[in-house]
Parts: sequence; structure tokens; C-alpha cells
Amino acid sequence: GDVDHDKMRKHSVALAHQISVHTSRLATERELAKAGVRPVFTTHDPLWNRRWAVFNPRHRYVQYWDLNTLVLLVITCLVTPYEIAFMDGQRGTNVEILFWVNQYINLSFVFDMLIICLLPFEGEDGQWVVDKKEIFWRYLRSMFFIDLMSIAPFDIIERVHTANTGPDDGDIANLKAFRILKLFRLLKVLRIFRGLRIVRERECEYAIDYQALNISMLLVVLLVTAHWIACLVAIICRYDPASPDIEDFFPDLVTEAESPTKLKHYLYAFTWGVQWIAAGGGSGHDESLVSSGMRSFFIFLLIIGAIANAAIIGGVMTIIDEMNLQQREFHSNLNALNQYIKAEDVTNREMSWRGQVMPGREFCRRLRKFYIFKFHSAQQYHNLRSVLQNVSPDMRRVVADAMYGDVIRGCEVFRNASDDLVTAIAVGMDVQVFARGDRVYDVGQPA
Repeated sequence: GDVDHDKMRKHSVALAHQISVHTSRLATERELAKAGVRPVFTTHDPLWNRRWAVFNPRHRYVQYWDLNTLVLLVITCLVTPYEIAFMDGQRGTNVEILFWVNQYINLSFVFDMLIICLLPFEGEDGQWVVDKKEIFWRYLRSMFFIDLMSIAPFDIIERVHTANTGPDDGDIANLKAFRILKLFRLLKVLRIFRGLRIVRERECEYAIDYQALNISMLLVVLLVTAHWIACLVAIICRYDPASPDIEDFFPDLVTEAESPTKLKHYLYAFTWGVQWIAAGGGSGHDESLVSSGMRSFFIFLLIIGAIANAAIIGGVMTIIDEMNLQQREFHSNLNALNQYIKAEDVTNREMSWRGQVMPGREFCRRLRKFYIFKFHSAQQYHNLRSVLQNVSPDMRRVVADAMYGDVIRGCEVFRNASDDLVTAIAVGMDVQVFARGDRVYDVGQPA
């Protein structure tokens, strides 16, 4: 038969159009998948997400790694200043062990930097960002250079340099550049900001008692600041040519009964640091030996001590204020009640209550007793009500059902009610406290 070329051409064009549309759709889907449109990560997903080629930030191994990194950061911030201040130039088994521990920490920090470059983060819209360029640029703009400086192998460079020139080479030991190279190891302490970010990111994973946390943090601020002050004093005494040795600066360190040790030096300097924070100045040092560099350091310490002191005192007052907030509100309302009773002279009047006439003083006693009972009995429900007002509507329904669902289902009227109805009633519930003998409802009164 005759072939309809026009019809075949139309079919070919339509087929080519469908193929083009399908190919374009596949390309678009690949781009969307590559860009990570609305990605979802759960604790049950694999550690490595093949679709976006990134780590799963919700995986338990990532959480374990963050915990490991946090512990290493704490060790670094405490040990590194002590090592430079009191162990620099020493030899022995402890020094060797600490050297290799530092190499393990540096290697862990290198792996941590690689993981950060492949770890998604939550954007401002609450969605996971999985684009590697965006992840890296975010890291580059925040902590990259600090982390990079913290993993520089200054201790290895120092050891190689000392091995090539000899440990007893006095000319090399006095080189200013070589001293600065040793002090560069203090840059590891800057990585503590990474630890603060880990704590902030994992804050929602655990139920935290913030009052206990705040009290603990104030103690940590005091101890860590005193620790750093002690180490900085020892560093200045060691590396500043114009400053005295630490044994000369603290003359009470050298006694006939005890021989001076590094631990004794540290404990004395630590006590001096605590005194500086608490009293605005330390005692027990020789003022006649204070150099200009040491005086500059003292000015810095005065500022740091004042800030730490103000932070600790302010934090303590804030914690006490938060702990007494509800109690203070209760006493304020009770004072208002007492002022009303006094203004209306209720105690000297006859009061009628529930068909019974009683002296005003007895009525005031019962009134205060009920108010105190209501405060202690219903406070937890009012706190939960305030919690419900600060969560999303879906979360509010779940929490309200957990709070009041069993009580509502225990009523005969709602025994066979649907879950949606029980949840709706629970969301709208409010706790009211009645005195013994009060009428809740009368017959015929609308509910």
C-alpha cells in the first residue's frame, strides 16, 4: 500500500519530542539530585550517602566522631599551654609520649577537616545543604584557616631543627625566630571554637539541665582562665629575655623543705591566677623583678580578670534569678492579695461563703491556703502550657495528647472517641484548680 509520509513524519516528530522531554526530565532530575533538593538524613541511613556523595550527619558514627573531636579539643586546650610553659626543652619518657599523642591529635584534626568538607549542614530554611562547593565555602569563611594553623606540625619542625643543629646549640636556642616557632604551637588552642560549634549543633540531641550547665560553665571558666594565666606567666618567664625566671618571680616557690618541681611551679602559678581573677591581682610575686613585658601582660590580665570576674558574678546572679523567678512571681501575687485584704479590711468583716458565715480572719486564712495549694499543685501544668505555646502546631498536638489523652479517654463520654477528637480536646484543655467542696458544674449549666 501507499505509505503516508506525512503521518510518519508527524509520528517521528512526536517521538523525538517525547524523547527530548524524557531526556530533559532525566537531566533535570539528575541535577536536582546532584544539588540535593530537600534531602533527608536519619539515624538509620548509611554513613555514606551515595546519592549526594556526602556523610550522613545524623549517623551515630558521626556523633561519635564529634565526641572524640570534642575530647581532643579539651585535651589540646589544657595540655598544649602547659607543655609549652613547663615541659619545653625537657627530655624523657613523658615528653616522648606527649609528642606522639600530639601527632595523633593532629592527624585526627586533619581527618576532621576532611569530614567537615563532606558533611552537610542545615540552611536557614531548615533544609540540608549537600552541595560540596557551598559546604566548602561555608567552612572556608568560618573555621578553615584557624583549623589549618592548628594542624601545622610546629613540634615536628622544632624537633627536626633541633636534631640538625644539636640540642645544646646556644646560638640556635636564642634565635628569636626559633622562639616564635615554639610559641606558634599555642595556635592549637584557637580550635576550641570548633568545640563550641559541636556543642551548639548537638544541643538538641540531649535533655540538658541548663541551670546545672550554667553553674558548671562558670566553674569551668574560672579554672580554665586560671590555668591559662598560670601557663602564660611561665611562658613569659621562659621566653622573654627581660623577664625573670619563674623561681625568681615567685620567691616562695623555693623553700628549704621542698625541692622545686615543674608541678609545684604550675600549682603556685595556678593559685596566683585564681587570686588574680577573684581579687583583681595576685600576691606572692616579686614586684622589683617585673619587666616591661611583664607589666604589659599584667594590664592584659587585669582586663581578662575583670571580664572573667564580671562574667562569673553576673552568671551566678542570673542563675539565682532564674531559679527564683517562679517563687518571686508567687510572692508578688500573694503580696497583692494581702494588700487587697488589708485595703478592704476583710479580716474585720463577716464573710459569707457556701451559705456559711465565718469571721474574715478565717476566710483570709483559707484564701491564702488555697492560693499556696494552687501554686504548688498546678505550677507544673502551667509550665507545660507555656511549653505548648512555643512549639509548632503539629508538635503541640502530639505533646497535648501525651499530657491529657489518657485522662480524656478515661472519661466514659470519650471512651470510644477518635484519636483526632481526643487530640483536639487535649489541645484546648486548660487546668483549673478548685477548693474542696467547690461546685464544678450544676445541673442544667452549659458545659
